[in-house]
Amino acid sequence: MKAYAKLNLSLKIVGRREDGYHLLESEMVKIDLCDEVKIVLSPSETAEVELVCSDKTLPADRRNTAVKAAFGYMDAAGIGCKAEINIQKNIPSGAGLGGASADAAAVLLAMEEKYAALGRERLTALAARIGADVPFALYGLHARVEGIGEKLTELPPERVGIVLCKPSRSLSTAEVFASYDLDPCECGDNDLYPAALSLCPELSDIAEAMESLGLRACMSGSGSTMFALSKDPEADSSELKRLCTDCFVRPVHTLDEILWV
Repeated sequence: MKAYAKLNLSLKIVGRREDGYHLLESEMVKIDLCDEVKIVLSPSETAEVELVCSDKTLPADRRNTAVKAAFGYMDAAGIGCKAEINIQKNIPSGAGLGGASADAAAVLLAMEEKYAALGRERLTALAARIGADVPFALYGLHARVEGIGEKLTELPPERVGIVLCKPSRSLSTAEVFASYDLDPCECGDNDLYPAALSLCPELSDIAEAMESLGLRACMSGSGSTMFALSKDPEADSSELKRLCTDCFVRPVHTLDEILWV
C-alpha cells in the first residue's frame, strides 16, 4: 500500500485548546513521494503488533505511529488480531512531510478494509487522536484543514510540479512548537518558519538557493523541508543539488487522484 507524503502550502496557528493542542488552519496537498506499507492481519485472541522498518533509527514500539494506529484500531473496534507491518521508508523523517502520519493512515485503511468495524466518522476521530496529519493522510487530496487536523474541506485537485529540498538536519515537531510558543508570530505562508529557522539555520541557505533560481521558497509543516512550485521540477532539482550539497532534493508532483496500491 502506498503511503503518500503531504505538503502544507500554508500553515497558520489560530489558537490553542485548554489541553495544549494548537489550532491550525492549513492548505494541504498530497504529493507523489510515498512510503510502501505492507500489513498482514491474522487471528489472535490478544492484540499483537510487529513492525519491521527499513529505517532502523525509528522506534518499533508504540512510539511509532503505525504501531499506535494498529493498537488504536483494535481497541476502538473491540477486536484482537496480530498485525505484522513492514514499512519501506522513502519519505524522510523529521521533514514536515507527514511520513509517519501516512504510514499510520495506511495501517488504518488496511484494517478497516478487512474488518469494516468503524466507518468513516469513527475512523477519522481515531486518526485525529493518533496525529494531526493522519485524517488528511486518510482521506485528503487537496484540502483546507482546520482544528487539530480533524476538519477537512476538500478543494479541487490539480497536478502541479514542485521541488523539495531538506537539509541533513531533521526537526522534531514538538521542539518546533515549543520554540514557537516562546515567540509566537505570524510569518508569511507558515507561522512555524521562524521557530524552525532558530533550530535549523540551514533553512535560510536553502531559501536563498531557491530564490536564486527564481523560485518562491516555502516550508512544509514544522520543517525541515523547504519546497517551491516549479514549472520544470526536474531541472530545478538538478540545480538545487548543485547548490545545496548534502541535502535531500527531489522533484515531485501533487496528486490529482490517489492510488493506494
